[in-house]
Amino acid sequence: MVGRQPDGRIVTTERTTLTQLRGKETRQRILDAAYLVFARQGLGHASVDDVAREAEISKGALYHHFSSKEELFHALLRDRIRRCATTMLLAATPISPLPQAIRKVIEASFESQHTNPNWMPMYMEFWGQAVREDYSRSVMADSHQDCRKTLSQILRNGQELGLVRPDLDTETAAVLYIALVDGIALQRQVDPAIDLNKAKELMADMIVGFIKSQPTGRRGRSS
Repeated sequence: MVGRQPDGRIVTTERTTLTQLRGKETRQRILDAAYLVFARQGLGHASVDDVAREAEISKGALYHHFSSKEELFHALLRDRIRRCATTMLLAATPISPLPQAIRKVIEASFESQHTNPNWMPMYMEFWGQAVREDYSRSVMADSHQDCRKTLSQILRNGQELGLVRPDLDTETAAVLYIALVDGIALQRQVDPAIDLNKAKELMADMIVGFIKSQPTGRRGRSS
């Protein structure tokens, strides 16, 4: 719409119409439904009809927003997988002492398993597509790079404060951290008896023991 500023200048502003708002709501409704269907049935067995039924909309309405199941999956992948980096950034606020900082990052990494039981099945679907298809591989790789950069920066900040050993390769340590988190989560999918709280505590102790800066002359001595 066109308006006029107090000084007489004419400006153009955008206003979201009711139709546009409803379109955004419907699109998100479809993505939320696809998340549940793909996690429950797997991408290969799920159909557009299944997603439309879950979203309680017509198949035509779904195709208005997404031209195929593959396009819908890609949109869902972008919508969900990049939340890892966001979660890490929120957990990366400076905290002292070091053990509490590490535990907060670990809690953020495992939070979705507590609050959203559909996340890990969906995450496995993302991984499955990433090893078969270039687009999904690119999105997954970019997301993991973001997470590694954030974790590496946390460790470098710790080095500057003298809390993290100065010889630590922070980028490789970030790779190992993500591998450990994903490995525990994967095991728990096939063996729910694994106590996640105990695993998190031991994981925190292991990481802190590995990265913690030692007083001069102490490293390498036996107790």
